[in-house]
Amino acid sequence: MTTPPLSRRQILSLGAALGLLTSCGTGNGGEVRTRLGLATGPEGAVYREIGHAIADLVHRERPDIGIDIRYTDAAWENILLMDEGEVDLMLANIDVAQTEETPAKALGRLFESIFHVIVPKSAEIDGLEDLDGRVIACGQPLSGTRYMAQVIFEDAGIAPTIRDFSQTASMEELARGEVDAVVSLTGMPMPALLNAEDREQYTLLPLGRTVDDVVRTRPMHYLPVDIPASMYPGLGSARTLAVPTLLLADPALDEELAADLTGLIFENTRELSQAHPGAGSINDRTGSATVPIPLHPGAERWFREHKL
Repeated sequence: MTTPPLSRRQILSLGAALGLLTSCGTGNGGEVRTRLGLATGPEGAVYREIGHAIADLVHRERPDIGIDIRYTDAAWENILLMDEGEVDLMLANIDVAQTEETPAKALGRLFESIFHVIVPKSAEIDGLEDLDGRVIACGQPLSGTRYMAQVIFEDAGIAPTIRDFSQTASMEELARGEVDAVVSLTGMPMPALLNAEDREQYTLLPLGRTVDDVVRTRPMHYLPVDIPASMYPGLGSARTLAVPTLLLADPALDEELAADLTGLIFENTRELSQAHPGAGSINDRTGSATVPIPLHPGAERWFREHKL
């Protein structure tokens, strides 16, 4: 059965007990005058790759700013960490950010995270209903994957048995036959899927009517999207759901610094896209589209001054 939502206190206690929080500092050649914590994601996740790219960009262009990267379960844990004052910047999805009522403000919209469901071609799994009672790898407990999966499974009326794995470990468990499916909310392409051995033995599961049902009931959060067959050659295409991913900042972050960081990101989109193709959708024309999460005053000023 699906994992019931936990309270904030339970979640933070769980994270501390399991040692889920790790951090590393980004080196710097100049004098570091400001240190900022950036919460990213787990192994095999786009969050982690793009987070590193952002840290590298800041390191090069603003040597007075040190970025401490924090590896996490992803969006849900990132929200909780910022609310507790543990980090200054984070990647998070709109659905978690609004539902958890975080005071964080957006520096911009980065890309869409896509809900992937991956199953073996040999399995008799043709739709979401066939996952009922099956054992699935469904991200870490505090991930955006787990958060969104609860919405989708409830709508579909199914109750899979959930196992906690990072994206990389999920694909390894699927290859060993320890789980029947992998569910992952991530940018495209999904690194762990691209790097999987013999990935042609898998297929992408379409969400069917659940796409329209979820979009109708939560239009501010989710979008319909098609994963094209060209994204993962041999796995086919799939109609599924997407959720916008934002770079969020502590509302207390200095306005001038917030404006500078926003400019760094949206003036260097080509460089960021080299870190991961999913970052290719970072665009200064759509970067301010963060509703229902308000822009940080510094980011709002940057977009206004650039007439975007």
